[in-house]
Amino acid sequence: ANGAGTVATHALLASVPGKAGARDEALSMLTDALALMERSHGTRDLLTLSYRTRLGELLIEAGNPDAAIAQLTGTPAPQVRGYAQELLEDDAFRAHHDARLRATRLRHIRDPKLRVGRCLMTYMLVRTTGARVVFEAGTDNGMGSLAALRALRRNHPGGGGLLITIDIRSDRGDFLVGDEDGWVRRLTGDSVQALRQTSESIDVLLHDTVNDPAHTRAQLQAALPHLSPRAAIQSAWFSHELASFCEANGFGYLEYAERPRGHWYGGGRC
Repeated sequence: ANGAGTVATHALLASVPGKAGARDEALSMLTDALALMERSHGTRDLLTLSYRTRLGELLIEAGNPDAAIAQLTGTPAPQVRGYAQELLEDDAFRAHHDARLRATRLRHIRDPKLRVGRCLMTYMLVRTTGARVVFEAGTDNGMGSLAALRALRRNHPGGGGLLITIDIRSDRGDFLVGDEDGWVRRLTGDSVQALRQTSESIDVLLHDTVNDPAHTRAQLQAALPHLSPRAAIQSAWFSHELASFCEANGFGYLEYAERPRGHWYGGGRC
């Protein structure tokens, strides 16, 4: 459990235990990073970031996910922001999104404008860790899958990256096209069993299934033997189970809340 850590999209971000001196650095990175989300084509602004270490808690009233990833992984903040800009300016990603929107049922339920939202966090994390294998528990419509896939392709332009994505329903993943030329392994069933049976070393685990304490514990314990030394976990749910897992296995972690700007939805903080 000496990996890069755990991150939760709108809930928990974690990594190897932080150093006390890193707090000031995090504050400066957060300040520098605010402008990026203003240019992110509809990305939800993450206005509150709660950073917790073994030494206590620091509440920052203005925060940004790229700065959090920089803090967790020890990657220079400008490099992480560069990854974010990479996706926002990616014409191929936008074209794929638009084509799938027109060709599938998504056209009836999705905003026609590309809004990367929390998928930007997924992309930045996969790029920053240099992941080769991403395991996604909870495919849903496949927007997060698409972002992770795009990051894997950039990490390994010569091939060799793999996204394993699983959902309990077989009709999920509309943004994906088949196995995306061998880059994606799509599964249907129980994520706990799939994690137990995988033979891959997982660099990034995307945890976005049901927010049930027993299920979360089972998923994380099933994943633990398969996490690579640099592994990071991104979870959509902040929970006692996830925090306890991090503390028991040497992961530091960050929790943050998402507060969409100018919208009735109050944001995610679970």
